[in-house]
Amino acid sequence: MKKMFLRFSSIFTAAFLVAILVSSCGRSKKSNLNEEIKEQEISLTAENKMSGSLSQDFEVTKGVLKTGKYGLNTLMVEVKRTSSPLSFVADKSAFAHEGVAKQFEYDIKAEILGENDIPVVNSLQYSDSGPFVSLRSLKSGETAWLTFSASGISDVTKAKKVKLTSTLEKRDLSSSGGSSSSSSSSDENGSGNNTSPSSDSKGKDNINMDDIEKAQKALDKSIDQLDKINKMVN
Repeated sequence: MKKMFLRFSSIFTAAFLVAILVSSCGRSKKSNLNEEIKEQEISLTAENKMSGSLSQDFEVTKGVLKTGKYGLNTLMVEVKRTSSPLSFVADKSAFAHEGVAKQFEYDIKAEILGENDIPVVNSLQYSDSGPFVSLRSLKSGETAWLTFSASGISDVTKAKKVKLTSTLEKRDLSSSGGSSSSSSSSDENGSGNNTSPSSDSKGKDNINMDDIEKAQKALDKSIDQLDKINKMVN
């Protein structure tokens, strides 16, 4: 009996120790997982000169890559207004994704580079349009933080440098108005038909009168036939 008790105690003690070890490993793995998905900020070197159409208007000063859970990363880039006159008229311009038709339309995209300026991810789109809209109202020396969606980065440790590329398009708003007026003019004149509206309406009236006369004659004929039938019955 005593031997059985000792054996049972040994088994229980061993099981208890195994349970502690498993629990400890589980907590360790969970702790490591939390560290992996923990948000962090990675400072990036900024290529100061903005490429493209707005290179004289703005310069890039800072770059920060903010990592998030499940790969939802955000790239933040600080740009500064230069002392050069704007390449476009501020009151007649709009950000490309602003949804407003203006004479000038500008856009800015980001690119993250790795070692030796090898692209890690490019053509990053905006994540918040507000700062892009406010760019045209900045005065010389003022700055703004532009945000881009950077979820396409598989390995954030490769990110070393940020580069911005800008475009500026001048839209011919008058051409769209001219085409619409031309279209409406052709609708008014008709598609090659020289018949006047008045003559066309008269033709429709004549057709309607003919139909009425035919219906009246058919009705009179039916009445005559009914009269004949009544006489025969009586």
